[in-house]
Amino acid sequence: MPSENSNSPPPRHRSRSRSRSRSRTSRARRLVLLGLTLALLSVAPLPAAVDIQLGLNFTGSTSGVDVFANPADANGAIGPAHYVEFINGRFAVYNKATGARLLGKSDEAFWADAGVALPGGFGVSDPRLIFDPTVGRWFAAQIDYNTSSDNLGNRCLLAVSTTADPTAAWHAVAFVPSANHFTDFPTLGINADALLIGGLLFDSKRDAVGSVLVAISKSDLLTTTPTVANRTTFTPLPEATHGFILHPAIHLDSAPGDATILSIPTDGYDFQPQTNLLRFTIQNAAAPGAATLSVASPIPVPAFNIPINPPQPNNITNLDDGDSRFSSAISQAGNLLYAVHGAQINSRAALQWFKINATDGTLLQSGTITHTNLHFFYPAIAASTNGFVVIAFNGCSASSFVSSYAVAADTVQGSTTFGPPVLLKAGVATYSAPTSDGTSRWGDYSAINVAPADPTRFWTIQMVVTARDEWSTQITELRLITRPTLTVARAANNTATVTWPATAASFRLEANTNLALPAAWSPFPQTPVTNAGTLSVTFPPSGLQQFFRLKIP
Repeated sequence: MPSENSNSPPPRHRSRSRSRSRSRTSRARRLVLLGLTLALLSVAPLPAAVDIQLGLNFTGSTSGVDVFANPADANGAIGPAHYVEFINGRFAVYNKATGARLLGKSDEAFWADAGVALPGGFGVSDPRLIFDPTVGRWFAAQIDYNTSSDNLGNRCLLAVSTTADPTAAWHAVAFVPSANHFTDFPTLGINADALLIGGLLFDSKRDAVGSVLVAISKSDLLTTTPTVANRTTFTPLPEATHGFILHPAIHLDSAPGDATILSIPTDGYDFQPQTNLLRFTIQNAAAPGAATLSVASPIPVPAFNIPINPPQPNNITNLDDGDSRFSSAISQAGNLLYAVHGAQINSRAALQWFKINATDGTLLQSGTITHTNLHFFYPAIAASTNGFVVIAFNGCSASSFVSSYAVAADTVQGSTTFGPPVLLKAGVATYSAPTSDGTSRWGDYSAINVAPADPTRFWTIQMVVTARDEWSTQITELRLITRPTLTVARAANNTATVTWPATAASFRLEANTNLALPAAWSPFPQTPVTNAGTLSVTFPPSGLQQFFRLKIP
């Protein structure tokens, strides 16, 4: 993918105010054997890469049918046997094997059933959800708010499942993150010790005045009656020192230790290029009221600008794709942090990603995901401990409806390389719900997770347009398959051997004598032999050049 950055200001303006509401193609490796002489054509080694194979791919909730809130804030997580969708207005549980909906209710009903009552005239917003395989529990969070007036000192609602089955009972608590402020846009992270919650703070004049961070001992949440009485709260944390939207990392393979937080210095509405991220940590996050916060340190990165609003077909209103914040979760695998956000690149909405050393904050690698036609926005990133990384996101253009996409990467010798975008679900119409600035609000984020106990499977939830002015959530299982390498060598008795890894047993060996004839590829007739972790076929030369490839049937 191109790796570019634009330092020019966006070619459009947006209000500085912040809102409170809210065919996969087989890319086979090819080798050619010159049959008459058994000479080997030299093939330069290709970078290791992975292919995305779509698994279960189904529609979740639909606006105007299952849910009436807007935007969706598409959020969810995968567990051992279920996928849980938790969006504005809707809590739903699906069978992981079939996609069948097992449970569906409003988010307000979810909280009532978990034991938290909302005052009259109050609603809830900004859902976040995590499944923690180390304890076999789900954690869910939202904020409440007065639907008719501003209310300083609004609450954060936090629920914990009683088992790994999300259709069973949940227990919830509610607390005020910052008594003299309205807390908005909560973020959620976790490590071995604690659950971490961030939020953006507004004062009585509706001006943003910084952020709040709350550290809660995980053990306090796993008792029969969860408690947040021993939490540590850091507030207010000024944007000038700690940045905009504080995102604690989701670190599910961790030993006890510090919790890492990333942020963007500003929201980007000054339309000036930014060249830093901010990183800091919470020490002793589980200590009752005694956690400490480190000083925020800058991480120099390639310059980025606030993303441009993407166009849609038929001159329908552009979409509001947010600002420069990390809107979706920060993923930590081992000692590596992975983050992605929206940016402007060559006058398009695009994605910028980062790989960071979690211990010292060193930027190890960064890059961009962009396209010659499509605009990309509202990305989510997840990484597994074996080096696989996936980014899922939306895309559209003046000629393409809003659809969902993903890119996948493998990490070889420390270098992470993403492949091309893969279409997950195509949109079928335009979407218009104009706000005061003339754009149609979309988002405000999406989610992707690694499946428990399987680092090759990822699950994402994205919004797509399923009818004119109608969005639905699309829940997609992504299976990552390492692209295998074919080798060819001389063998005894004037024969040749083609060999590939036994881990690619699901691939089929095909042969062709003329690359100019794509239809001439056909399954190689000989049955492969397994030996020492490899598959191979040995055969006499045919007298013609032969090309070989591996392809998933």
